[in-house]
Amino acid sequence: MKLPVRIARQMEDRVVAEGWPVGHRIGSEAGLAVDMGVCRHTLREAVRILEVSGLVESRKGKNGGLFVAADACNFACKTFSNYLEFVQVDVDELSAIHRALTHFVIDQAMAVLSQAQIVTLRRQISDLSILSAPEQIPAAEDLHHALLDGVGNPALTLFVRVLNRMMLDASIFSTLSDEQWVEMPHRLVNLLVDKLTAILDGDRDKAFAISEAYVQGCAALFEASSLADRQPLDEGATQRAYDFLPRAKPLKKAERVEQAIRDLIFAQGWPVGRNLGSEAELGARFGVGRSVLREALRSLEQLGVIEMGRGGRSGLRVISPDPAAVIETCRRHLRRERLDAGQSLRLRAVIEATGSPAPARIGPLLLSILA
Repeated sequence: MKLPVRIARQMEDRVVAEGWPVGHRIGSEAGLAVDMGVCRHTLREAVRILEVSGLVESRKGKNGGLFVAADACNFACKTFSNYLEFVQVDVDELSAIHRALTHFVIDQAMAVLSQAQIVTLRRQISDLSILSAPEQIPAAEDLHHALLDGVGNPALTLFVRVLNRMMLDASIFSTLSDEQWVEMPHRLVNLLVDKLTAILDGDRDKAFAISEAYVQGCAALFEASSLADRQPLDEGATQRAYDFLPRAKPLKKAERVEQAIRDLIFAQGWPVGRNLGSEAELGARFGVGRSVLREALRSLEQLGVIEMGRGGRSGLRVISPDPAAVIETCRRHLRRERLDAGQSLRLRAVIEATGSPAPARIGPLLLSILA
């Protein structure tokens, strides 16, 4: 394990052990470098790894420093969904797991949501109705996250968000016509709102029926994606998604380069072992300096997508993501979120009962995370 990665893990373990809340100031860059016994350059590398994971964020200014971030779930979602895209999951298994988790969310929400939480969710549904179509998509995502937070099972939240992320990636690389593509997310948002309304009204049968339509819609969206069958990516479709939903478009230079390299890998059919070029060649290709390129590569290395060779194997090579790394990343996140044994056992029972068709790739991975 490289030194920056080791330092990042030590800092992550400290955040988990101390139980620091979101917004807690961990310290300054200079102070943390001294505490960890490393130079500031190594500390910055470690911080970048943690920023990519969503665990921490850096703030500048007089009262700046390193703080516990709001959403530590994002990196685990990225790592997990990235792996599932690599192994090309079967849409039938995807739908079976999606259906089982969605039904479990419905049952749990109807059992545990407080009256105050119900009132808050109804207000969010009402606020969503006055937004434009592009604004409704992130608002619906936030609404869904609020429901999951109310249920209070961090593993369930993680697994559902992984599936949602796969649907978002699928929609960006969709092969649907413009008319079909605009209609599909609008339909899914309406189904999600109707399902949540049925949950809040206590109508379980109606919630289950709407949930089935929602699962089928998500499956159709996934099947109509270049990601599902490794077809060449359509740059026009990608730009269409970014124009409609700017939130999905990478903003920072390093994020844009990371996305470009990832798109290149998918467009080539994820050719494990292929050399994509040296640092100098990649920097020239994407028009960025070494520091920006290395920042992008660190993110992809953490996701298990690429590795930079040395010596006779120099250059950036495509690699096969390691399921063990995915499992450990998710377990670290769930330890931080204080998943308890009862929550894990209930969710295991739900997943084991799905009877997913072979070859099963998602279910066994979920069960390994919960083991």
